Amino acid sequence: MKRLLKCVVLAVGSGLLTTAAVSADLPQKGYAAPRLVAAAYDWSGVYMGGELGYGWGKATSNAYGLSASDNTDGAVYGLFLGAQRHFTSGLVLGAQVTYDWASMNGSGGISGLPKGVSSSSNAKLQNMLLAEGKLGYAMNTWLPYATIGGACAESHVNGSIGTVAASSNNFDKCGWTLGAGIDYAIWQNVVIGLKYNFVDLGTSNPSFPIGAGVGLSIPVTQNSINIVKASISAKW
Repeated sequence: MKRLLKCVVLAVGSGLLTTAAVSADLPQKGYAAPRLVAAAYDWSGVYMGGELGYGWGKATSNAYGLSASDNTDGAVYGLFLGAQRHFTSGLVLGAQVTYDWASMNGSGGISGLPKGVSSSSNAKLQNMLLAEGKLGYAMNTWLPYATIGGACAESHVNGSIGTVAASSNNFDKCGWTLGAGIDYAIWQNVVIGLKYNFVDLGTSNPSFPIGAGVGLSIPVTQNSINIVKASISAKW
């Protein structure tokens, strides 16, 4: 009995030593440090910045059997202020006000005159105010978005027929705008962007004083303004 018990103890001990040896030879799994997950960028906040771009459009007029058409283009630059809220779904809702100075000029001719009568026309868009609502979808540090809102601008038009010249007083026109753009956060509080706006200012009726006489009221339609601009802003 004692001899049998001794054999069992020796067998068990030998098995344990063999298992320990084999385990020591197997590759050991190293310690894995916890992975750090970067927090998604938060687009909520108030922002203010500047923009620079290029605009092109068309101003037309029809009155007294005559018509004029001026293609305008030039630099656009300004400032903007906005606020937005970033929801957990990824949607971003906001509002923005933009004031741009513009040097969009264009010239053309006046049709409907007798043959041989010289004529010229010139239109200038001087500044513009946009108030827009904003809807976007955040993709971490990227924010594509669309805008819709109202637009008002100050313009000036002049023309001449033969030796008679007429120039309008500066006049305001208001209409609507649609836009689309994309922003990219290069740092936590610094954002760069690219945006396109289409602006329709409708029709106005500025007065064109001629000499000391009564000014003529001539309708001017400016309904195809396109603006592409780059921007940089600070967000907090």
